[in-house]
Amino acid sequence: MSELKNKVVLLLITKPQLLNPVDIFLLVQQTCDHPLNERLKKSYKIVWLPLPSSESWTEAEESSFNFLSDSLPWHAVRKPMLLSSTVGKYIREQWNYKDEPIMVALDSKGKVTNYNALDMINIWGSKAYPFSASKEEELWQDQNLTMQLLLDEINPLLAYWVGV
Repeated sequence: MSELKNKVVLLLITKPQLLNPVDIFLLVQQTCDHPLNERLKKSYKIVWLPLPSSESWTEAEESSFNFLSDSLPWHAVRKPMLLSSTVGKYIREQWNYKDEPIMVALDSKGKVTNYNALDMINIWGSKAYPFSASKEEELWQDQNLTMQLLLDEINPLLAYWVGV
């Protein structure tokens, strides 16, 4: 918990199986391997909070969680199967979690600043820091909706080839 003190915390809420491998790779690239992250990596932390689809955990879900929590570059709630069902109910009702991955952003004081920053992070990576809804709005206002947005950082020559 001391690692999270005075930092922006991103709660990655998913099923215990997490995401498909392509989505995991993109999220790791945008939050851990992204060049801008070097400057910001001490400012925020990601915590994975898996919630099962039903009230209880299956053996397969526990096994999947144990494997993934040791393999991924972010923190994970250590014993999510011991969380009260009230926590899951709150997240489903108040944060609108519907078994599809969401990433809730909390500011350094623990206040929710974005109920789902996942798409924002997939698009802008660390540029989206502090991952608040107001930062997302600012990024969209500053962005020209052109082919450059789609091609950004994929390959520098790609934009040249398409004539952007």
